[in-house]
Amino acid sequence: ITEAVLGKGGFGQVWKAQWQGRAVAVKELFSSESSTEATQKFLSFQKEVAVMTVLQHPNLLCLYGIMLQPLRMVLG
Repeated sequence: ITEAVLGKGGFGQVWKAQWQGRAVAVKELFSSESSTEATQKFLSFQKEVAVMTVLQHPNLLCLYGIMLQPLRMVLG
């Protein structure tokens, strides 16, 4: 259940949500009309995920998982 937008940037926005009774942050990438731009955004997202899987620190968010399909496609 999404609650509020926490922030917005060039690639997308971050929502505050609840997952398994925990407050979590959900990053939603903006869709792009240019396939080149979409590919660049996805490659950048992949790098971010790779970094988040190895970093562990009390002041950093934990990565619980990723979803490669838009939620509306999964639910619809």
